[in-house]
Amino acid sequence: RQCSHGFKRSNCEAIADETDPRTAEKFAFRGKGSYGLNRFGHSTTGKYNCQVRMRMLKGDTFVFWPKGRCQIWRCHDGIDAEIEKPITDGREVWSHHCNISGQNHIMAHLFEWPWEDIANECETYLGPAGFSVVQISPPTEHVIGDSWSTRYQPVSFKLDS
Repeated sequence: RQCSHGFKRSNCEAIADETDPRTAEKFAFRGKGSYGLNRFGHSTTGKYNCQVRMRMLKGDTFVFWPKGRCQIWRCHDGIDAEIEKPITDGREVWSHHCNISGQNHIMAHLFEWPWEDIANECETYLGPAGFSVVQISPPTEHVIGDSWSTRYQPVSFKLDS
């Protein structure tokens, strides 16, 4: 969740402050990846790598600069998103503690796509191009039939579609 309305980190401790402005062509491997812009000129891969690093270090908040810097924080009691003025210096704060209402997320519908094709499309195009959400067909085992509506008639919670 992006904290787009400002924040105050009085309850946060810094865990890491890393700079790696190389082009973010690859997704983080074992929690380490570059934070620069990708080949499309977007910061989505770098942000993803920063988020992976945050999870690896057991943080709950990260600050990202599109020029290749990533800070990881652990905010014990959350962050106060109502006190400070909005962020204007280019950085983005993402935290489990921020409200996501009013944010503009871009979604792609990949209904009826095979799992491997969804993964490939997300990694090679959608993620780098700035899409933040992918909606897929329900993954549960369902009634067999030709109609699109059979996907919405689960027969078990087994993930087999």
